[in-house]
Amino acid sequence: MYLEGVLTTLAVKERNHNKLLLQRSRLKEAGGLSILLIFFIFWYYGILRKEISDNNFIEAIINTVSNEPMLLLFLGAPLLASKQIIVAVKTIYSGDLYLFDRSQGEIQQNGKHLLNFSAVQNVQIRFISGGDSSDEYKLSLLLISGSKHFIETSNDESAIKDIAEHIADILNVSLVLKK
Repeated sequence: MYLEGVLTTLAVKERNHNKLLLQRSRLKEAGGLSILLIFFIFWYYGILRKEISDNNFIEAIINTVSNEPMLLLFLGAPLLASKQIIVAVKTIYSGDLYLFDRSQGEIQQNGKHLLNFSAVQNVQIRFISGGDSSDEYKLSLLLISGSKHFIETSNDESAIKDIAEHIADILNVSLVLKK
């Protein structure tokens, strides 16, 4: 379960004919990180609750794994979210800002050159059905080279479409909806 898309943390900060500025909300990113960390606290408590009352955290892990070695897989599962945690901490600390500058024909991320407008073929929203849970929408730039540059994931269809439409308009490319 990846919580980055629960709240759309990217929003239009400034828009005019020549410039689009998208900024990731530090507050929403901190909220998502808090939810994730609370989830992992309950995750570990659920697995280690028998052992943790008599031992410290490390001893509880060692005792649990020696009694049931297959639980090592569940204890390591939160490591799958380590990239998300690192990205969230970086965003909270230093922010995340995309600048689409039509006059320069350039896309910057955090003040550094990311792409030229001419490298972008389309803006894509990819719909991923959540089945019984909520649906997910992934916003990416499809590049002429055939690769993609990921921008945002959200469960909020209207918010992700709004951002995608702004990007497609400033880049003067089409918006592709992929199911």
